[in-house]
Amino acid sequence: MHICLQWMGKILLALVVNVFICCVSFAQGSNKISFSEIGPLSLDSSTAWVERVFNTSLNDDVQIVALGEVSHGGYEPLALKAKMIQYLVEKRGYRNILMEFPDIEDIWPVRQYLLNNSVKELSIADSLAQTTTTGLLNAQEVFSQLFRWLKLYNLAHPQEMVKVVGCDLSRDEGFRPFFLYNYIIPFDPVNAQRLLYHWENNQVSDSLRMDAINTWFNVNKSRLMKEMTKDEFSELQYHLQDETNAIGHKPLENSPLPENDPLSTKYRDSIMAHNVIYFTGSQKTIVWAHNGHVSTLNWRMGKYLKAYYKSRYFILLTDFSNEANIYAIVGENEVAGGNRAIREQHFTTARTSISYNLLKNYGISSGIFFAPDIPINKVYNDINVIDLHGKQFIQSSDQPFDVLAIFSKINPSSKPANNR
Repeated sequence: MHICLQWMGKILLALVVNVFICCVSFAQGSNKISFSEIGPLSLDSSTAWVERVFNTSLNDDVQIVALGEVSHGGYEPLALKAKMIQYLVEKRGYRNILMEFPDIEDIWPVRQYLLNNSVKELSIADSLAQTTTTGLLNAQEVFSQLFRWLKLYNLAHPQEMVKVVGCDLSRDEGFRPFFLYNYIIPFDPVNAQRLLYHWENNQVSDSLRMDAINTWFNVNKSRLMKEMTKDEFSELQYHLQDETNAIGHKPLENSPLPENDPLSTKYRDSIMAHNVIYFTGSQKTIVWAHNGHVSTLNWRMGKYLKAYYKSRYFILLTDFSNEANIYAIVGENEVAGGNRAIREQHFTTARTSISYNLLKNYGISSGIFFAPDIPINKVYNDINVIDLHGKQFIQSSDQPFDVLAIFSKINPSSKPANNR
């Protein structure tokens, strides 16, 4: 009897040990998350690693791929987005790129350069990158490489050229005189003289000037259509509408009242969504913008586009799990007409962010994660957001993306700060 009890005790102990081992094994197994490593970001390197990640996960019926950046002032997210463009153009047939920039003052010169195959000088791409990127050296570096790559691609594929367009609201007051001197004066010098005399009065607002331009355009529309190509006329219509929308947005943007901030955001993003839909048409399109714009948060561009395109709208966001040293613009908004300066600023990731908790709970500091593979109950659901002026926010939503690319650290340029 004593021997039997001893054997029963050993059996029970063995069962307890086996159950414990099974539980530990199950816990270890549950700590495994499916993700992919981020490969080389240089446009001189192959897209093989990007193909392995996205060839089967990015459906052919996706019409818009939206590429988000956690900050305009960090190098790695922008470099990844440029790499994605290389892949989407070369391997997936995307030929239309819409960027979070005003078109006529920033992207129009880039478009003219890229589509003119009689111009082959690559150094022009560097100059265009410098004037486009508002002094942010990281963006200048990435855009210089991207514009060069797109130029070489268009030269080699004259029948399948890539087109870039700015989809943001205009920020340039020069459009009114530009339209007057390039359209009204050549077509209608009598009315042009009247407008010139009227506009010399500094009391005439931008809104009234734009009203006069729109009135003249509507009266002379049929005549302009005969003198212009279909594409030229369509582009002119877009700029007129975009300038009109920009003037409507300006009072909200410049308002000192905090309650107007969400109204300003909603206005701007709804117009950008409209512009994206207008320029996309039936084309496969890439949208380049900040995380906040392309995500599906309320009032954001991505919310409108997701409702319109549904599963044909695919979102890639970027984030960091440790720290970010990025460029930010300071001084610009402090006083009217204030000087802008570029400063390097340091940020740490939010403790409620997905990126922080993937590192804390799973030991994963970087990688590419598809939304279904992220255990939202264990890693929260926040994304870091840093705006152009260096303010850090938390973007909270129920995983407002299809894929999240996380970097352990974000640097202000391709060379880490301690190596510069």
